[in-house]
Amino acid sequence: MDSSLTDPYCNGCKKFKPINEFMGNDINNIPTKFLTCNCCRQKSFNKWKRSKTTDDTLFNDKLEIIELDFLSKSVVEILENTQSNSDFHFHCGINIRNYIGSNKDLASEIVEQIENIDEYNWSYNRQYNGNKLTTYWYMCSQRDILQKKPHKNPDKSKQRDITSMERFECGGILKISIDKTKYLAKVTLHHKELHSKLINLSTPQYIKDFIKDNINLLPREIYAHLINKDQNLSLMIRQKQIHYWWVELGQSRYRRHNDALESAYLWLHENL
Repeated sequence: MDSSLTDPYCNGCKKFKPINEFMGNDINNIPTKFLTCNCCRQKSFNKWKRSKTTDDTLFNDKLEIIELDFLSKSVVEILENTQSNSDFHFHCGINIRNYIGSNKDLASEIVEQIENIDEYNWSYNRQYNGNKLTTYWYMCSQRDILQKKPHKNPDKSKQRDITSMERFECGGILKISIDKTKYLAKVTLHHKELHSKLINLSTPQYIKDFIKDNINLLPREIYAHLINKDQNLSLMIRQKQIHYWWVELGQSRYRRHNDALESAYLWLHENL
């Protein structure tokens, strides 16, 4: 008789195998028939164990506690002792006892300080919210796994040949774990390779000044005015940059306190 008619099918190796190769004990030590064979389950366990060992090595080094104001200096010291195209690893704890902003504000400030020093762009990847701990993950914007398949306009007259971003198998990752019950933020930065950086596309000061002087206009209107003045700006500035600085520079019109409710109360009190 064909074994495929009697033997169970393994979802791992995609093979029919004798039923005894699927038997084992669950977490309560109760005999159980699994959907994958013992060999596949053992391979999965070994892969998980290797991954966990790597993560433990990467994120559980001896922790040095510093103040937020000294983060930039600490990163500089490590970078100065790291050669180009070599492995870079930074791990520290930050005392946040006196920090009054939100977790998101704190993570953004840490990322900004690091970007100003290492000159890489760190792209937000994901967030985990626990009972006491909030963790933010960022990836190097030039990391190979972030590459997307390009989409071209079917109308060839509207297609533009834009140079693709250079990608690297750098494993670049930035992890920020914030625990306000312990007044501590853990920062882990890892780069397997300090590769070449992106061309600087930061917003020039004169554009920030123009946005501030025209803060009552909408971001798209400000962008249109800038492009009308200089067509070449379309290659170095994006609408989302205009929107970002429009929000940042416009906060002084209404923000009176880091706490949203307190800020609203103060603003209403001023304008009544």
